[in-house]
Amino acid sequence: MLKKIEGKTASEWYQMGMDYGKSGNHQRAIKCYEKAVKLDPLDKLTWCMMGVSYGDLGNPQREIECYEKAVKLDPQDKEAWYNMGVAYGDLGNYQQAIECYEKAVKINPHYKEAWNNRGRAYEKLGNYQQAIECYEEAVKIDPHYKKAWYNMGVAYGDLENYQQAIECYEKAVKIDPHYKKAWYNMRVAYGDLGNPQREIECYKKAVKLDPQDKEAWG
Repeated sequence: MLKKIEGKTASEWYQMGMDYGKSGNHQRAIKCYEKAVKLDPLDKLTWCMMGVSYGDLGNPQREIECYEKAVKLDPQDKEAWYNMGVAYGDLGNYQQAIECYEKAVKINPHYKEAWNNRGRAYEKLGNYQQAIECYEEAVKIDPHYKKAWYNMGVAYGDLENYQQAIECYEKAVKIDPHYKKAWYNMRVAYGDLGNPQREIECYKKAVKLDPQDKEAWG
């Protein structure tokens, strides 16, 4: 096995890749990681960071290939499974994304972001009830996880359960009173329920947060 390339060890190439990545030069970072794994193909962390750089460059297919290398080396790497799920989602392959998030939460059942993203993937497939079950797991882990409350509200809205949607949005804005999207969606849900007074109240909140937002004014 090679010990050095161009006078540098695998760890030195890895560190250079990290430095390039931090400065936003992801293409150069990848070149460094490639040299690092050529020297040490069993270094899971380098494969993961190369995946991150491909993701930053908007190349989810190559990103997935890197994470596949990582989980082959360590099947218990929940972050690699999670990131692979994100990449599959970026490709529109939501079923495969769900399977990756499932791996992540099996390794760590308290991985709230994986539960939330799994819910989003189910929602993209039109499986709103399964999406809600995932969001429920996320807020069970962290009751202040506003994004999961918001997403649960969206899923209930898709099921035309507007009262339940409103309750979720209320949770979200209680956590973050400046959560404009939640105020806007709550406004829509009240409109669907035929409650113009509350619809106007939410409308005013959304507009106050961002007077230039044409969607809130619509």
